[in-house]
Formats: sequence, C-alpha cells, structure tokens
Amino acid sequence: MTTVDLDRLFKLRLVVARHGEMDLAKWWNSNGMLGSRGAVVLERGFPRTHFFAQARAVFAIAQARCAKVYDPLGCMTLWHLPAELKDGWISTLRSARHLSTTNRVPLPGAPALTRAGLSPAGLVQSPRCDMAGV
Repeated sequence: MTTVDLDRLFKLRLVVARHGEMDLAKWWNSNGMLGSRGAVVLERGFPRTHFFAQARAVFAIAQARCAKVYDPLGCMTLWHLPAELKDGWISTLRSARHLSTTNRVPLPGAPALTRAGLSPAGLVQSPRCDMAGV
C-alpha cells in the first residue's frame, strides 16, 4: 500500500463530515455537531478533547449512514477504511498535536465543499480552485 498522509485524511474527513450535517447538505443526521453548537455541548464534559469527541461522533454517524446507503463489498470510502490505515489513523489522532486549537481545521458555517471550506484546511491550493472555477 502507498503511504497516506494521515493528517490530510483527517482534515478531509472533517470537511466532508461537516458538509454532510443536517444544517448543510443533509446527508446524515447530525446538526452542527462539528460547528460551534457541538463544541458548546461537548466542551463541558470533555474540556480538553471535545474537538476529538466532535469528530468521532460525526464520523460514526457518517459511517453508519454510508454503510446503509453505499456498502459494496471490497470498496474503501472515507468512512470505511482498510484496517491497517484505520489503525495508523487512530494512533496518529491520539497525539496531542491534533487536539490543540492551533491545528484545528476551520469548519465554516457555509458549505464546506467550497473554496472557503477547502482552502483554509489545506486541502486545495488557490490555483487549482481557479482552474476548476470554484
């Protein structure tokens, strides 16, 4: 298997998970959990790790919804990763650098799958957005 940038994978999953919430694309049944609303709810119980708790909750919801709608045998999706990749991703997330506020991905209230959502997360560069007309 080729090397996967786990930090980039995490950011991509966050942006797509945020876009799929009920207050945006309505793909799965979470409403603003990755936004400020979710932070307010989880920060009290998880003061240092609520960012991680927000992400894990929405990832689980997205995984369940996608498994219900699209689950072909032998396919990989953002929510259904091979075991070795998932293990590496989970161990990487456990490091403190992903929980610090300086490394959080900005999750806009506007649809996340736009230049405004993808560029700050470092998922696309502006010249590519210009070429795609985004």
